[in-house]
Amino acid sequence: YGTSNHVRNNIFAFSKHSLLMLSRFERHISTVFENNILFSSGSEIYGFSSKFIYNETVISNRNIIFDSTKDQPEFRDSDRFRTLSKIQALGLETDSLVADPKFIDLEHFDFRLADDSPAFALGFRKIDMSDVGPRR
Repeated sequence: YGTSNHVRNNIFAFSKHSLLMLSRFERHISTVFENNILFSSGSEIYGFSSKFIYNETVISNRNIIFDSTKDQPEFRDSDRFRTLSKIQALGLETDSLVADPKFIDLEHFDFRLADDSPAFALGFRKIDMSDVGPRR
């Protein structure tokens, strides 16, 4: 599992269940999750036990969060669903935004970003998509 695993500059999209999940609780900073794009089409953004939040073992910040099916994406904290503002009140996602990331052509899974994507203002860097995806 480890300590201080950094997850940066990734796109997470189209999950049946939570886009992100933490499973093993450890009493140190286990994950630093920042400058990512989380795109949902109805599933919760992430779900994990309250002990991760209350023991401050996860840092998650400066992410673009968007759900194409609702105004406010949902986060699951144990058995409760919370909005971004409630998650921010607990100390996570303090500089994250609910905003359309402006993918070039999401319908055809083109995850390149428009030049005016709000992700760039939070530090997201363009990804070279020429070598991304299945290969033979």
